[in-house]
Amino acid sequence: MTFATRLGTLARRYLSRRSFELIVAPALADLEYEDAAGAGRRTVRQLAVARAFAGAVGDELARESGTFLVLTLVPTAYFAGLMAIFSGLSTVTAGMVTTTAAVAVLSLGFTIICFRPERDHEHPVD
Repeated sequence: MTFATRLGTLARRYLSRRSFELIVAPALADLEYEDAAGAGRRTVRQLAVARAFAGAVGDELARESGTFLVLTLVPTAYFAGLMAIFSGLSTVTAGMVTTTAAVAVLSLGFTIICFRPERDHEHPVD
């Protein structure tokens, strides 16, 4: 498996279709074209593709980080509020902090599962 194949597979699997087609696929096409032409150093061209992948990841994070944070914090705040109401709002115990931390971790896990882009069964850009 070549560098371009590995990075293309990783990008198809974990990035949205938009980010793959607009950012990573053109960089992969340039790498393939320049390899066929035999011009320049291969490592520099591979670094350019890696930078395109990193840029696509940054774009994904910038575009969706607010929604991701809200979807993680809503269930955490809900259950922390319920624990505060049922404990009488008088004291915060170590058990409450531990339970709230566990709920936050579980909320994060479910949000990650929900945010993972759908897998495409066909390969739109080859």
